[in-house]
Amino acid sequence: MITRVNRQPAVANYIRRPGDERALPLALDVLRIADGAIAELIVFDRSVFSWVGLPKRCTAAGAEPAAVGSRGGRQTVSRVFQDREGLGHA
Repeated sequence: MITRVNRQPAVANYIRRPGDERALPLALDVLRIADGAIAELIVFDRSVFSWVGLPKRCTAAGAEPAAVGSRGGRQTVSRVFQDREGLGHA
């Protein structure tokens, strides 16, 4: 699911096991864009979905609403790519 977090483009990733009707949150990838390219990708675990108002489940028919005001869980951030030298820029 394409979304935005802190005005940055982001992708909410859900996973559906075979036979299940609902997909559950997996991870939230937030991209920092600089000079028209991805400069950094920050990955959050599923505990942040309710913090940013993302659906707690998705089905083929659509998304179920997130719990309003929920702040449970622990935030984990992993920087998996950081372009400090300007690599990948034309």
